[in-house]
Amino acid sequence: MHTILRICSFLMCLMIFPVMAAAGTVDVFRAAEENVSPMEMRTRAMAEGFAMAVLSEARVMLPDLDPLRTEALKMYLVGHAKPYIQGYKLLSSKEVDEGLEMRMDVRINKRTLRDG
Repeated sequence: MHTILRICSFLMCLMIFPVMAAAGTVDVFRAAEENVSPMEMRTRAMAEGFAMAVLSEARVMLPDLDPLRTEALKMYLVGHAKPYIQGYKLLSSKEVDEGLEMRMDVRINKRTLRDG
């Protein structure tokens, strides 16, 4: 009886959690800017990475979104993506002559995005 309950609980978790969070890897390049500290550049790159991850998931939910609205949504999300981020992992960050290259694994809360 306990084994059946454990199996059912495990299967329920598998069915519920993929709906709640989706992970995706995003690559960000942020061009160097004058009078911007490396820390600020990293913060801006992360905000852009979060926006890219949320936009990617939003495009799955809204496949018919035209390019103009997609770009407008991306611009909006750069400063407003955090409520949809469940977590992230910085995979790499490298300063190059032209700017900053960053790779992140971002988990999106699909339910919050869908309901938001």
